Amino acid sequence: MPQTPISVIIPTYNRAGLLPTSLQSFLKTDYENAEFIILDNGSADNTSDIVYKLISSDNRFRYVKNTKNLGLARSIFRGVLEAYHDRIVFFSDEDYIDPSLISKIASVYDVNPDLGSVTIGEIDQKSYQIPNFTKKCQKSSDRSGFTLHPGAYSAYISYIKTAYIGCAALNRKHINFNYIPLDNVSYPQRWLSSISAFYGGIHVFTEEGLGEFPKFNAKAKGGTGSQRWGDYALSEYMDNAEFILNLHKPDEILDKNDFNLLQAYMYKFIYTKFPSYFRNIVNSGNLEKAYEFFKAVIDQNAFSRSYDFWRFVNIFFDVHFDSNLKKAFTDCNRRYMSEIKKGDVEKVKSGFTTFGVKRNDGVFKQELLETTGA
Repeated sequence: MPQTPISVIIPTYNRAGLLPTSLQSFLKTDYENAEFIILDNGSADNTSDIVYKLISSDNRFRYVKNTKNLGLARSIFRGVLEAYHDRIVFFSDEDYIDPSLISKIASVYDVNPDLGSVTIGEIDQKSYQIPNFTKKCQKSSDRSGFTLHPGAYSAYISYIKTAYIGCAALNRKHINFNYIPLDNVSYPQRWLSSISAFYGGIHVFTEEGLGEFPKFNAKAKGGTGSQRWGDYALSEYMDNAEFILNLHKPDEILDKNDFNLLQAYMYKFIYTKFPSYFRNIVNSGNLEKAYEFFKAVIDQNAFSRSYDFWRFVNIFFDVHFDSNLKKAFTDCNRRYMSEIKKGDVEKVKSGFTTFGVKRNDGVFKQELLETTGA
């Protein structure tokens, strides 16, 4: 029987209509050594009445309500600090899980108490874009999942698997809260889980049927939601990648090669998103929106202006884009440059640098062609 205590945090905001179905599944959880925190970000509906009625007979549950809406990030950070235990699992207020899932997570931490992150996914080399990925995985004895050692690969997988809050687990012992800002934060569970995975490794359950996790909705948890939601999600990816990388920079024990590897994979993951987003907007006929998206991406961060980024875009366009899409992209680039004050053009161009692991053009092109399946 597993022994590791687990804290389960379920953020909610004005979701009284959905909570009963979700909480019923958590009430059926077979693991006793767990606490369940329903974290209410200042709901104005009858959430509190619903919660108290459902959890009154189960002392594993407690209800924490903010006196006002703190915003998504501060609310989740409060939940992490409120938790009695260091192994913390996030779920959404619209998730429902198999009764055995928390026990399975606790069992993994029993075997490896220093483990960083746990989540649910697949052994999918194409999605993860990691060479010889399956050879790097250590399969569990019951073959229900796999574990990766601490380092860049674990942080990267946690980064791409925990953008949505369903079953994002972390080990609080690995988090240095001094480096984490309280405000202007999106996907806080992703940051916390990725950092935890970097220092403690990650376990990914591949077993089907452990839960159903709709996409995380920031607005439904009392956050503002992304101003770039949907087509602008690429900018959100950039924000998160840059922040996670910057968190590691003050840490003198971080190996430079490991940092470079993590940086390269995060950027590559982001680069693969750009062409498909751009293509979808252009094909919808909204060229003004295409330009807004183009400008938002290029303005967002320095690494979106890197040679690596443009090399990738050119390769992808050559293989997958027709002449109309190439023209739209060229027009966006020309308009962007024309709108910059003349004296700033050279400054913008001088900002183009190469990020990530150094490589020659031939190797880089081959890696990216393999990534896109071209």
